[in-house]
Amino acid sequence: MRWLFASLTVAMAFALCLAKTSEGSKSSPVNLTFAAEGLHCEGCVDSLTKALKSVKGVQKAEVSLKGKCAFVTLDESKTPVSTLVAQTHKQVSYRLTLLLPISNWDKADREKAVQVLKRVKGVANVKADKSGLLVSFDPKATVRYSELVGTLTKNGFKVLNSPVNSNGLTQNGSNQGSCCSECESGHSGSHSGSQKSECR
Repeated sequence: MRWLFASLTVAMAFALCLAKTSEGSKSSPVNLTFAAEGLHCEGCVDSLTKALKSVKGVQKAEVSLKGKCAFVTLDESKTPVSTLVAQTHKQVSYRLTLLLPISNWDKADREKAVQVLKRVKGVANVKADKSGLLVSFDPKATVRYSELVGTLTKNGFKVLNSPVNSNGLTQNGSNQGSCCSECESGHSGSHSGSQKSECR
């Protein structure tokens, strides 16, 4: 009788553990913003948008020519952010760099934030930008957005939510904002007559 009771207890504990594991594996989709270097025309926008949407786990993708940015809603339980970048780059030559907007960035210890993320396995480079941190990955690495946010949070930084699309781009009072400095140098002078939106 004791053996039967013990077996039932173990079975129930195992079932409960499985239920919690499956609940934990259900991650909410995340909204991501990328600086997109190399965009020059609507054809570039179409190519990058198509490449992004072809990656498993991408629920929405929009590319802004004005802002030189890409906005992606990604289910990371299917594809981590680093893999999204690598798979997209295999299809098109545009370079995507993840932008992590940080709360109170103008008062934050930027060097500390950079060094904290550089220690994350699979992160190739981190740069401080006017809007936050620009993060690039090793092509074969597996790095999740949640891991980056968690690392920054543990070290006292708050990552702001990224906009879902270009309507969330902020502009300064003169309506002549600029994109992040990472891609700014790549297209300065091109499309000079067009309004440029800020990449955040």
